Amino acid sequence: MVQKIFIFTDIMKTGNHIQFEEFINFCHFAEYDITMDGKWYSLHEYNFKNYDKKIAFLDTRLGLEFNQNKYYKRDLQERISYLEQNGFCIVYANPWESEHYFPMDRPAWTGGRSWFWYLMYNRYKDQKDKFYHVEKPYDFLYLNKTDRSHRRSLFTKLKQKKLLDRSLSSYLADGVKLNKEYELPWVDAENYPAYGHDRDIHEPQFNHTKFNIVSETRSDGHTFITEKTWKPIMAKQLFIVHGKANFLKDLRDLGFRTYGDYIDESYDTMQDLEQRTDAIVELCEALKGKPHNQLYADTREIREHNRNVFFSERHLREACWKDIKKLFELVDGSEVSS
Repeated sequence: MVQKIFIFTDIMKTGNHIQFEEFINFCHFAEYDITMDGKWYSLHEYNFKNYDKKIAFLDTRLGLEFNQNKYYKRDLQERISYLEQNGFCIVYANPWESEHYFPMDRPAWTGGRSWFWYLMYNRYKDQKDKFYHVEKPYDFLYLNKTDRSHRRSLFTKLKQKKLLDRSLSSYLADGVKLNKEYELPWVDAENYPAYGHDRDIHEPQFNHTKFNIVSETRSDGHTFITEKTWKPIMAKQLFIVHGKANFLKDLRDLGFRTYGDYIDESYDTMQDLEQRTDAIVELCEALKGKPHNQLYADTREIREHNRNVFFSERHLREACWKDIKKLFELVDGSEVSS
């Protein structure tokens, strides 16, 4: 039986409800009939009794900035009261973030495994492949912008062992900047912006480095895959992921392949973060200075496969569908695992 679902996509009109609606429409659910609206003053047009499930998104990406405004707080409480009286479940929505960003008093729609994939797919699906893996004078591409404890730990250990001496690396929180000739040409390298360019790609960064050390946003919790992982997949570059345990397994579950037959990926199964970090350092020691030509030849099929899966609309739809279905299960009070 098809469930009828109504989603009010932005309670306070403080976010980007159009992008939310486009993402959900992209999924093409067979078992759900979904109606969406982001306009408060249109709600009177709907008979809520006709819907099996009613969800209202409170966009926290910008909305939290208005929490000190008494008029915002008053209007928000009035709207939430009205919606709850009509059977709505209020859901925090900010798919740019992981679950750690949200208050814990309500269900939350997080980025999960598909949001940044969806953003990067739509941005680059029509662009020509400009990635080449012939001359690679640098060992690693390792970029860090926001300071996080797991990032600081790995960066410190790699620096202590001088493993980044012939690499393109940055740690902006410490003023460690990328070589100017490899920085995004369209930004001010001396004053790198905090927001707005995370999904930009500058091909020489990937073409001239052998391995990408992906410094993911989270090192624990649910699976949250950002543009940091999708970039080397798009670029057909070998990668190591410093993130949560079983991150590579989660990628494989999405249809991607990793490089365990060619490099030591045992770090991925280690539950302890410090142990996982130390294993990545040991792997980087083994890879530093390693000739890349044969390795890239041996892994060509895997790298091509990953790029093809990334740009597969079918694979992406399946991932988006699973993430949205988890949201519906959360609203129902079901236990959801990542």
